[in-house]
Amino acid sequence: MVAVGSFDGLHLGHRAILDALLEESRLMGVPSVVMTFEPHPRNITRGEDVELLTVLDEKVPVISALGADYLAVLHFDKKIADMSFEDFARDYLIGSLGIKKLVMGLDHGFGKGRAGNTTGLSELGNRFGFGLRVVEPVQWNGNPIQSNIIRKTIAVGDIPYAAQMLGRPYSISGEVVEGRGRGAKLGFPTVNISVPKSKLLPPFGVYSAAEMSGNPGLLYIGESPTFEPKELSVEFHGLTKPYVKLGNNIALSVFERFRGEIAFESPEKLIEQMNRDLERLKNWVNNFL
Repeated sequence: MVAVGSFDGLHLGHRAILDALLEESRLMGVPSVVMTFEPHPRNITRGEDVELLTVLDEKVPVISALGADYLAVLHFDKKIADMSFEDFARDYLIGSLGIKKLVMGLDHGFGKGRAGNTTGLSELGNRFGFGLRVVEPVQWNGNPIQSNIIRKTIAVGDIPYAAQMLGRPYSISGEVVEGRGRGAKLGFPTVNISVPKSKLLPPFGVYSAAEMSGNPGLLYIGESPTFEPKELSVEFHGLTKPYVKLGNNIALSVFERFRGEIAFESPEKLIEQMNRDLERLKNWVNNFL
């Protein structure tokens, strides 16, 4: 039982496909396999640098939590991009996975030019002896949920609306790295996070966020314009000091944008604003968590 796709974001539309995958797996008594691609296919087919809602390290725990038995990650390159959907199905779905049934979204297609649509795959299944289940798109405010729409929503800072389409808070994760120590000197020690370059970050500013353990805090994304040199930083100040070590991974749920990036006249003015941000966070925690 196989579902194939980029599954970027693992949003509610993807969840419907994976729910169908697990249902079919139980009915047929066979393992469920999610096949995804790395890097994103559009990086190869269109030469884009797609900013991802979920990088691979973030996909793995979500897919595991949803109950899939296996995750197959296929390195997507020009060879794969140029394959017909018949060859792709024969070599990978049938040859490598021994597929019994394919579960896919109505608007999905794979193979060169995305020619492997529901019609073509139904005919191919009849020829090679595997079934096909097509899942209707999940609608949100009258439109199908799509990763591109969620990307645009996050890109303008509307994190709560994106979370509704994702079915969970937007998350940011990365390796804990050594920072410049400015936050500690200002009285707001932070965890500095190295985020993968392919990860989509919201607009610069300050956000309410929380560790996966539930520890709430302020997430800062920006270039610290009050100081020199200006360089991108992603930092988290927890209400309780996060227990993480350099080199470990930290994952955060992001909830709401409190304000944009501000260049302050002095560090003292920055401290005043940070205290206001902290008070807003505490009020937010009392009302939200």
